[in-house]
Amino acid sequence: MKPETSVQKAWRGPEEATGMDKVINVRLPMAEKVALQQMAFQAGLSLSALVRRCCWGRKVVTDPALGIMEYLRRGSEEIRAAHLH
Repeated sequence: MKPETSVQKAWRGPEEATGMDKVINVRLPMAEKVALQQMAFQAGLSLSALVRRCCWGRKVVTDPALGIMEYLRRGSEEIRAAHLH
């Protein structure tokens, strides 16, 4: 069996990725970036995780309840941290 080329390794998919060490810069209109950020927030994902899933054809569930739960979780962590100091 021939060793894998770098292109073959790149197309294996994110499940087999050994680490994220590359950056891709993309220019978007501000409105598109805001829309993507809102989708990522609603799905409870980072913007880069959302884009990776979309690029690999994965389903992204944008449940508003998940975004609200994340917002409340972060708020409760901030309150807890304020009471500890």
